[in-house]
Amino acid sequence: TLAMIETREALDNVEAIAAVPGIDMLFVGPSDLSIALSGGAKVDATAREVDEALKHVVARASAVNKPVAFYCATAERAKQGLEMGARMVTVMSDSGMLKAAAQAALKITRG
Repeated sequence: TLAMIETREALDNVEAIAAVPGIDMLFVGPSDLSIALSGGAKVDATAREVDEALKHVVARASAVNKPVAFYCATAERAKQGLEMGARMVTVMSDSGMLKAAAQAALKITRG
């Protein structure tokens, strides 16, 4: 069972959430978290405050031996997520991968 960490409240209570029996992993949505951390002013999954929050979640979850997963929009961000301590990362959305593959195929086809 995954618990989503995407709000200030969840971030403030990450230790308690990780301690809930039956919660196997914490999953962070950095874009949604960025909206919460900026008070709705922006979506920036790579903002400094988001990275600090991601590291905080990893540290708190690691203290109770719970893995953390991050959604990552790019392969480069997925690598950074693993370097921050995530044990699992997503790499793009299905629609993002389809779009990237279609663009690459069109570029080759059109020369």
